[in-house]
Amino acid sequence: VQAAKMLATALSTARRWSEAELAYRHYLMAVPQDLEARAQLGHVYHDQGKLTEAEACCRQVVLADGRSAQAHYHMGGVLQSLGRAAEAAESYRRALELDPSLADAHNNLGTLLKDQQAIDDAVHDFEQALRAQPAHGPALTNLALIHEGRGDYARAGEYYRAAVAAHPSSAVAQHG
Repeated sequence: VQAAKMLATALSTARRWSEAELAYRHYLMAVPQDLEARAQLGHVYHDQGKLTEAEACCRQVVLADGRSAQAHYHMGGVLQSLGRAAEAAESYRRALELDPSLADAHNNLGTLLKDQQAIDDAVHDFEQALRAQPAHGPALTNLALIHEGRGDYARAGEYYRAAVAAHPSSAVAQHG
């Protein structure tokens, strides 16, 4: 049975989504209580754009293990992809209550806040992402864009340079 899970993981790592989906589904028929595998199946669905199925998997994991910051974070990502910003923000906030060091959750929440024109709150979350992970490229780039939008080109340049140093291949950072 563990070989089936290892196969599913290998297929997912290789980005062979449809095969990984089948392997996880097969494995979960034998071991339905494996929340890690169910979460991974949710990722596979999300990566294939099967958002309804991804949400169902994430919801099952959150209901079974409500103390998992990662489960709430991944639920937020699916909800954000579904365009359900308020629910996504709630999931990110719950993840951050459980683990304030999740830089990606801070960045994603900041992005939602920025989209809602809550710029100061967005800046706070982007800065929190950098406290958790100082070289977090998306947070650096988001702060650069905000400062550029405010006309603070010197500060924007600092963040763009930091983003390029952290992630030289970032197109947004290079062309900022």
